[in-house]
Amino acid sequence: MENEFIGRPVHFLEYINFERIPEYYRGADVLVIPRPSTLSTYLAFPQKLLDYMASGKTILATDIAPHRFALESPPAGILFPPTAKGLVEALRQSMDEEVRRILSDRARKMAVENYCHLRQTERIYSLFKEITGENTRGSGIIG
Repeated sequence: MENEFIGRPVHFLEYINFERIPEYYRGADVLVIPRPSTLSTYLAFPQKLLDYMASGKTILATDIAPHRFALESPPAGILFPPTAKGLVEALRQSMDEEVRRILSDRARKMAVENYCHLRQTERIYSLFKEITGENTRGSGIIG
């Protein structure tokens, strides 16, 4: 389904095969995560958010705790209230190409530095070594 927003095409897509998702990411100006504010969305950190951050695209996400945790400081996406009006305002903000460039660069950098599975594994490994009292120097899983 295609609509327009301020003279620009907006595509609403149905199911996409997993293998084709990267090509859709590459073709997008922004990626949107419109999640409602509920107990389950408050507690769950969506993998999709990390995928979006790693894609190097600008992220528009509802202003709920997991999104705020990943995108708020420094700003790496546009957070909006979980309403249609909030989404419209976020889309308007995202029309500035310089804003999109800055936010997408930050999100990508944060994804690589903070959320890469290898870095997460290293942190967990170091924590277990600390808990068991073993020396963590030179144990590196990474590099």
